[in-house]
Amino acid sequence: MLNDLIRLINPTGHLGVIGVYMSNDPGAADEHSKNGEYMLPFGKLWEKGMSVGTGQTPVKAIHIMLRDMMIGGQARPSFIVSHRISFDEVPDAYREFDQRANGYTKVIIKPQK
Repeated sequence: MLNDLIRLINPTGHLGVIGVYMSNDPGAADEHSKNGEYMLPFGKLWEKGMSVGTGQTPVKAIHIMLRDMMIGGQARPSFIVSHRISFDEVPDAYREFDQRANGYTKVIIKPQK
């Protein structure tokens, strides 16, 4: 996906990569990802004179706005939820998520009443 963005961004453009990237991820799909490495076409970045910035998602700066967007129906993040589980299923779900198994993307824990 980042390679596509590099291809699409105009010369002298900027690419911001936010989120969480692990320094190592044993469950990743390839050896580079397992070692926390992401292969970028550095020559294309250089050729286009692009700048790249990184950092964690600024949750504290935007969480109130995002909450209000969800309450107002402007944002519907539930599409990413892959599983809804009880507390009893948490250990297995953590293991499955860590291994990237069975399509685990986002798990919501529903406490039993």
